[in-house]
Amino acid sequence: MLNGALVFVSALLLMLALQIETTSDDLWGPKIAPVFLAGSMLALCFVMAVVTFLQKNSKNPEAETGSEAGFQSGDPAPVVKIVGVILLGFFYLYAISLIGYLASTAISLFLILRLFENTNLKKNAVISVVGATVFYLAFIQALGIYDPGLKLAYPLDAHTH
Repeated sequence: MLNGALVFVSALLLMLALQIETTSDDLWGPKIAPVFLAGSMLALCFVMAVVTFLQKNSKNPEAETGSEAGFQSGDPAPVVKIVGVILLGFFYLYAISLIGYLASTAISLFLILRLFENTNLKKNAVISVVGATVFYLAFIQALGIYDPGLKLAYPLDAHTH
């Protein structure tokens, strides 16, 4: 059930990434990273589905309970974290267009660290800001990936920026 939901969400994200507009001279420019990430996510979901299927059909009783991963069979933590990551992914996609790449990446990194129970707020803030800055310099500056800009800076004509 969960594997099917993850495959569905991954396929939806891949479909959305493929719809990113490009120029006629650069067919992949702004969508190369989202297509790669969504495609990788979809491939990993298929791998996870196959591994889960093989584990359920094995003779190893531990594989069915998930005890090797540290979770008991009724523990909701993995599902909560998976849903949290998916929701944060959608928040991130929306936030990029509102507040730009750098700020949305820093906020999303901070929230993902909190989701995975990293409790040191100062350390999380430093990791988020430094991580977002490194990603910004690598993807936006060095690779020249399109930064959609800030809709909040141009609230009346955001569709033109």
